[in-house]
Amino acid sequence: MKYKHPKPVGKLRNSSVRRYTQSGSAAIEATLSTILNDLARILVTSGYGIDGLHRLSKKAYFDAALALDAGAGRKISKARIAALTGLTRVDVTQLSIRPRDNRGKSPIPVNRAQRVSFGWASDLKYCDKQGRPSVLPFRGRGGSFQRLVKTYSGDIPARAMLTEMVRLGMVVSEANESIRLLRLDSPIARRTTTSLRALSPWISFLANSEDNDLRQLTANTIRLELGFESLPQLFASVRDLQGRATSFVDSIRELSSKEARVKRHKLYVSIALATRVPQASDS
Repeated sequence: MKYKHPKPVGKLRNSSVRRYTQSGSAAIEATLSTILNDLARILVTSGYGIDGLHRLSKKAYFDAALALDAGAGRKISKARIAALTGLTRVDVTQLSIRPRDNRGKSPIPVNRAQRVSFGWASDLKYCDKQGRPSVLPFRGRGGSFQRLVKTYSGDIPARAMLTEMVRLGMVVSEANESIRLLRLDSPIARRTTTSLRALSPWISFLANSEDNDLRQLTANTIRLELGFESLPQLFASVRDLQGRATSFVDSIRELSSKEARVKRHKLYVSIALATRVPQASDS
C-alpha cells in the first residue's frame, strides 16, 4: 500500500500538544535550519550537491539507529530502524547489505555536473574513436552538449549547466560555442575541507558524551579581529596563540583532583582555537 501523508490538522485545541509542538520540534528545526544553512553555503561553493548529502544522511541515520540498540544489548530489526529514523524499509534493506569492494568501480557523482561529465566520458555518442570525450557543439541533433545535459542532468537547462561547469573548472567554452571537457570531477576547495574538519570534533564531542543530560552544556564563542603592521608580525602572533593555547590546556588539567582514589564526578571540557590567516588576495 502506498504511504499517505496525514491530512492537515486544524487548530490544536489541546494546549499541552500545542506547547510540545512549539517547544519541541519547532525549536529543533529552527536551530537545525541555521546549522544546515551555514553548512550548505560551505558545500555549494565546492559544488557538492544535495544528492551526496542525502545519501550520506541515510547511512548516518541507519548507523545511529544500530548504535542506539547495540548499546542496550538488543538486536535491532529492520522495522525498528525504519521506525527510529523515518527511513523506508526498502532503504533499510539496501543499507543493511554489506558494501562490496568498490575498487575499480566508477565514483558516485555528488552533483548534476558530475552526472553530465561521467556520461560524457562513458557514453560512446559523446566520445571519439579512441574513447576519449569529444569536443561538443553546444546545440545540434547529434552528440551536442545540449542533448548530453538533457540526458544526464534531468531538467537543468543546458546554458545553466554550462555556467556551473565553467565555474567549477570542469569545462571550457571554445570558438563557435564548442565545449571541451577538462576534468570529470569538481575540485573541492581547501576552505570546504578545512571547515568540515574544524566542525567534526565539536559534533563528535556532543555525540559521544557519556551523560545524556546535556542541559548544563555551555558554549561561548568570541570572535576577534586583530590588526598588524606586517605579515611576519601576524604569523608570529599565530605561533604565540598556539603556545598560549597549549599552556591554557595544561592549566585546565591542573584543576582536576590529584587524589589517587577513583574520581566519582567528571567534567568534560572541549577547547578550540581557530585562526584565519588572510591570503594574498585578501590584502
